[in-house]
Formats: sequence, structure tokens, C-alpha cells
Amino acid sequence: MGGEEFGLILPHTGLKEAPIATERIRNRIANHSFLFEGERLPVTVSIGVTERIDADQTIEPLIARADKALYRAKQEGRNRTCCLSGP
Repeated sequence: MGGEEFGLILPHTGLKEAPIATERIRNRIANHSFLFEGERLPVTVSIGVTERIDADQTIEPLIARADKALYRAKQEGRNRTCCLSGP
């Protein structure tokens, strides 16, 4: 989406199951040994999760909710998943 942001679409995955998948991704990244010039670099991610609702006529409201959830995750301390449902 941006310089350090990307989107992931999980079809047939609701707001109940999506955080399970995103937490697995977040944990794998946090526990991976990223090396640069022989030094281990700690890497963490903040994840915003939402789901498509019937009122979404375009993708923009969906992206806006995911972005809002992402920034909430960052405000709450980073390296976490935050979910946001509905408008």
C-alpha cells in the first residue's frame, strides 16, 4: 500500500478467523533472525484487520477501516494485531 505497508486479502475468512492467521504471521516475523552485516535485527509488525461488509460498494471503505485498525495497533504499543469491524 505504501512504503512500509501492504495489504493481504484472506477470502472466506471472517473477523473471527483472520486474527488467528495474522497473529501467526506477526509471531513468525518477530521470532525470525533477520541478519544484516552479521548483526541480528529485531523486526516487528503491527497489523490492522477488518472484514468486508455488505455496505462496502468499493474497496476504499475496507482499506480505510484496515488502516484505522493498523494505526490503533501502533498507538497501543506496536507489534500487535488490532481488529475493527463495521463502519
